[in-house]
Amino acid sequence: MLFKKNKKSNSEDCNIITIDNKRFDFSSYNQNISLMKLNKRVDEAYYSIDNLIKSISEINYAVNKQSSSILKVIDEFENYASLAEEVSASITSSSEQSKITIETVEDGMSSISKTINSMFEIIKSVDSIKSEVSNLNGKITNINDILIQMKQISHQINLLSLNASIEAARAGEHGKSFSVVATEVKKLANKSKDFVEIIENIILDINSSVSNTMKTIKNSDNSINTGIELAQKTTSSFNNISNATNNTESIIQEINNAIEGQLKSIDYISSCTNDMREISDKTFSLVENSIINSQFAKTSVDGFINLCKNIENKETSILNKPKTSIKTVLNFDEEPLDAAKAYSVDQATLSFNICSQLLVQRQHCDISAGIAKTWYLNEDNLTWTFKLRDNVKFHDGNTLTAEDVKFSLERLYNLKTKSSNYWLLSPVEGAENFRNGKSQEISGIKILDKYTIMIKLHSPYSGFLKNLTQPSCSIYEKSSYITNKTLVSCGSFKITEKTSNMIILTAFNDYYNGRAYVDEIIVTNEKKPLSLLETEGNLDFYKISSVSKEVLSLCDNYKYNNLILYPSLLTNMYFFNFNKNSIFSRNKFARQALNYAVNKEELIKLLACNNAEAFKSIFPRAILDFNNEDIFKYNPTKAKELLSKCNYSNSKDTLKIVHSKNDDYINLLVSYFEAVGINCEKILVNEKGVYHPDNYLKSDIFPAFWIADTGDADNYLRPLFNINSAFFKNNYNNEKVNSLMDKASECIIPDKRYNLYKELNDVMLADCPAIFLFNPKCGIIYNKNKVKNVIVNPINNILFDEIIVE
Repeated sequence: MLFKKNKKSNSEDCNIITIDNKRFDFSSYNQNISLMKLNKRVDEAYYSIDNLIKSISEINYAVNKQSSSILKVIDEFENYASLAEEVSASITSSSEQSKITIETVEDGMSSISKTINSMFEIIKSVDSIKSEVSNLNGKITNINDILIQMKQISHQINLLSLNASIEAARAGEHGKSFSVVATEVKKLANKSKDFVEIIENIILDINSSVSNTMKTIKNSDNSINTGIELAQKTTSSFNNISNATNNTESIIQEINNAIEGQLKSIDYISSCTNDMREISDKTFSLVENSIINSQFAKTSVDGFINLCKNIENKETSILNKPKTSIKTVLNFDEEPLDAAKAYSVDQATLSFNICSQLLVQRQHCDISAGIAKTWYLNEDNLTWTFKLRDNVKFHDGNTLTAEDVKFSLERLYNLKTKSSNYWLLSPVEGAENFRNGKSQEISGIKILDKYTIMIKLHSPYSGFLKNLTQPSCSIYEKSSYITNKTLVSCGSFKITEKTSNMIILTAFNDYYNGRAYVDEIIVTNEKKPLSLLETEGNLDFYKISSVSKEVLSLCDNYKYNNLILYPSLLTNMYFFNFNKNSIFSRNKFARQALNYAVNKEELIKLLACNNAEAFKSIFPRAILDFNNEDIFKYNPTKAKELLSKCNYSNSKDTLKIVHSKNDDYINLLVSYFEAVGINCEKILVNEKGVYHPDNYLKSDIFPAFWIADTGDADNYLRPLFNINSAFFKNNYNNEKVNSLMDKASECIIPDKRYNLYKELNDVMLADCPAIFLFNPKCGIIYNKNKVKNVIVNPINNILFDEIIVE
């Protein structure tokens, strides 16, 4: 069928096509499609405002509770302040009592010290007595010796007296007087003997008394020593009491200071709670105003809906409308298209347009309504409730319900599906038990009614909603799959024909978000798509992941080609291999040196034709923007200083770089590294490619050109830099990075999460696990004479239903 445009200067008539002498106004037709889409968007706005009113009502309820809680907090703080003052007074009293105790202990210690001194004096006196008694004992011994001698003398006198009597008897008369003397001498000797015996007995008594005295002195000595020992122990106890009391006094002082600080804090908190009460009162007013304004907005949207319905469509008979068909190129497999198994960007683009998800990301990374018209997070911060549209039709005409959503999500996580993207639902409670066959369903996915479904997570995860926007989370019709294993979807286009190298997509008239402008899209699997752009009509639009000179020349040489660039989530980096025991894996200064050695501006100019930007942080700016300058700006001098700092040796430390045959980066990188004194070795890999572990694990650095799946910060970081989830097996493991990553992913407060990622960015830049090159822009090249409004979103999906045929 031949298309022929009328030759009129009027811009409105330039879209009128004559076919077999019948006129068709494409401009009016496109306006009608736009109006229909506008109605759908207004419906979405209506749902959003309705949800907003509910949210504001919940905020109102929460503010009421918060205000009540604030008043209770103020009362509690006042009670606590009173208690703290009482405690402070008690502590002051205890402090004074401690001082009295210390004084008493000191007096007791002084008395005990005097007692001990007196005891030592008594010991000295007793020692003197012992000495005197010892002397007395010696003298008594001497007396005993004398008495023994006297007894001997008395015995001798007795013998002499006896001899004298014998001699007097012999003398007769002449000896009578001598006999009397002898008798008297004998008497004297006997009396001396008696006196000696008496003295001996006295001496024995004295000896016994002395012995008893010595024993008494010895016992006294022991008692005095025991008393001294006890007194010394008492002194030690008093010392301990004194020290403990001093410590108690010190602790009491610290407690007193702490309580004084607490009282000041309580005053400040009391002031803050009063401010909170004032803010709460203001919030009441703002909430009331928000409710009023939301109701007004709802009323306005109601009026706008009626206005849209009353707008008179221009008559454009579909019967006379020529079929619009456009062509593009995407890579796909011969297998039936299954969104759950989509592993490439092109397959994801096809699935995105053929299927639908609970939530979607369209022109931006922000989440918008998909099959779910509204959604909210419950108070437990774990459970999401989704209200589904009641007018979503599958391609076979059947209506979608919550049963289909539950079936599709469980099918994705089922081990039998063999999806590599099942991890998107790993935060859901009970998902692992289901996958391991321990349960028949995912316990965290519950159907509340025909058009309401609830999904509960096992822990808070800030990126979960973006996970649900992924094509792998597409919703298929349960009954069709159960009956005949057919995957029936509900996207803006449906597959009407598929061969090994071509797919024909036809617009789905009952698409819930409004019919597409174009009727048919022919997708081919060409190996060299850019060559098709050299002839008008061969290819109407084609998505490019990076800008090359060839792409720019196609626009310069063939004026019907137009190029539009978009910020993307693409990243070009080289990763360090931490499995190897090299200076580059061991030393962060060596890794930083390699970053400073690379001239990123030159790389962007030569490899991306200036259509890329250097890293401002570890994140692409489409994910997180900290308003930073370029990181690791080209500075070969600093690179050399860092290499010197880490004792790099050119003779023994060789940097091994893996590359493929057609690698554009390798020679430039080697030149940068060698310029700062690094010895390089290039490793050309086999047919398995640079991304196979058998190849990249031989090197010190290897290319890691990556695109984030969802646009979420955690989804970008975890597969690259978390040891438990990393796609590349380079063994990077930083405990602080892992901890911050977990904290940020579980944080539901946006500002706090932003600050956690900012801290994580600083930690990773210091540790430097990669060489950060640049973020390329992606784009679309299209025939501007035939199509317009070709949109590629940041996660590289083309919005087929927004393309308009001129």
